[in-house]
Amino acid sequence: MSTEQQPPEFVLAGYAGSTDYERLAGLAAKASIICIVDYDMPGVGTVRDIARTQYALHRGEEVFMVCARGISYIHAFGKADFIGLCALRHVEFVEPQQRVAA
Repeated sequence: MSTEQQPPEFVLAGYAGSTDYERLAGLAAKASIICIVDYDMPGVGTVRDIARTQYALHRGEEVFMVCARGISYIHAFGKADFIGLCALRHVEFVEPQQRVAA
């Protein structure tokens, strides 16, 4: 189902988000970053949701997540996996207004 056919509550306005996933990984390791992510909704099709990044070290390995309201859209072990999953889910992120060293 295309965006034009979806109910308006599932369509987000067009934002000029960044898809520089290398930068997102660096930012996410320092702060939670606002993201827009694609996901499949049964009966509706692909829709977009607002989410945020989370970052942790687990047994010395980097863990990157993109989640919202208890839904984990991306759960990646390592930067390369995170970057690949961001591309798969068409993640866009909002550049922080305050400077975050990446």
